[in-house]
Amino acid sequence: MKIVMTIALMTAVPFLTGCGSTSADACDAAAAASATWEKELASAQGAEAVKGINAAYKSVLTEQAGKADGAVRAAMNDMAASLDAADAAIDAGDEAGIDAAQKGTDARTTALNSACRAG
Repeated sequence: MKIVMTIALMTAVPFLTGCGSTSADACDAAAAASATWEKELASAQGAEAVKGINAAYKSVLTEQAGKADGAVRAAMNDMAASLDAADAAIDAGDEAGIDAAQKGTDARTTALNSACRAG
């Protein structure tokens, strides 16, 4: 249960929209998905619920990365990979891995915010 709670308490830096023209829609969609992800994680019950929430967010990121350019695309792909790492840590029951995944998710969210602001 501690594993699930650790992941469920992951708090990402809120998205700041304002992307450049080619990635604006992708950033807006990712921002909305990020807000939903954070809200749902806060009330997630169980490892499978957390993984399902991560999968839904990853799906949006993957779809939007295909519409984005350069640094925004790379940041979205990095965030999706971070969600994979979190899920792998949950599957392994690795508390140190979950802590590392949380830090990685926070850092990648910050990078994605920056890429979206820069456009």
